[in-house]
Amino acid sequence: MKLYRFFYLSLLLCFVFPIISYADQLEDAKAAIKNEDFEKVYELLLPLGEENNAEAQFLLGTLYINGQGVEKDDTKGLSWIMKSARQGYDKARLRALSIYFELANQGNTSAMYNFGYMCLHGWG
Repeated sequence: MKLYRFFYLSLLLCFVFPIISYADQLEDAKAAIKNEDFEKVYELLLPLGEENNAEAQFLLGTLYINGQGVEKDDTKGLSWIMKSARQGYDKARLRALSIYFELANQGNTSAMYNFGYMCLHGWG
């Protein structure tokens, strides 16, 4: 019986500690944003974004679009934001919708299509 308890406790710890660690890392990144230490923000967020953390992906995209801590790159920024948006992260969906709306108003037909698609699927 004790072996089962140990096994279940071990499994629980394997799943809980990474979640706590990610939450701490995300909070550290938010604190670094407030301190405008964007290079540190990038270092903290990149592993989370690669692990499909939607909020981290949104923040990474924002860093790229604003050129904070990384070289400004609208394509990479929008890519990160779209990864987040596809997971249902509302802030990312609204930001993507806003970006595509601006591009569509400039005559970008691809952006017009994407904007329409997003509206059709309730992103706005």
